[in-house]
Amino acid sequence: MKKIRSARLPSYIVMSSLMWLIVLEAHDCIVAAIGAVMLALYMTIVYVFPELRTITMDKDGCTVTWLKWKKKHKWEELAIIREDTWGRQREGFKGVVFSKSAVRKNGEAYTTEKIFRSLEYLDCFYVVFDNIKEDEFLKQLEEWGVKVEKGEELRKEQQYQEMVEIRKMARERRKNAIKKDGSRTNKKKG
Repeated sequence: MKKIRSARLPSYIVMSSLMWLIVLEAHDCIVAAIGAVMLALYMTIVYVFPELRTITMDKDGCTVTWLKWKKKHKWEELAIIREDTWGRQREGFKGVVFSKSAVRKNGEAYTTEKIFRSLEYLDCFYVVFDNIKEDEFLKQLEEWGVKVEKGEELRKEQQYQEMVEIRKMARERRKNAIKKDGSRTNKKKG
């Protein structure tokens, strides 16, 4: 059984707490106070609340606990189990996203980013490879018979890396061909 908690929770709590302190200090100006409340509330809901989840996994499925609520998912009941990368620059993540449903209530397909940003804390969840070893985690899922699909962003990154490797090999072949050709030319002259 593997129990997973976020490593980012402490930093997100500090960030959100600082915003709430700004709210308390902005009481002189109603416009600033309203803006600070909105920003602090947004940061709390989007950053802190999802990180309050605990995910417990075993060979049968996973249990997602958020505050006092708990939901058990069998592996075969999850519509999406996807390894991928998401986010940008400083907020870039790599991990596995899980979703009970393949489409949202409005009919849109769940992308990795939408699962990550979802406020459905018990039905859409994720494991980020920040305090978890990627190879061990994926190997454990494989041992349990859980099929993990590759996400689009991860596939793009892998295709890019393969293209870079092919180009490196082609450059090396050209360099070697030039060296061989140069050494033949020198032998003929000498």
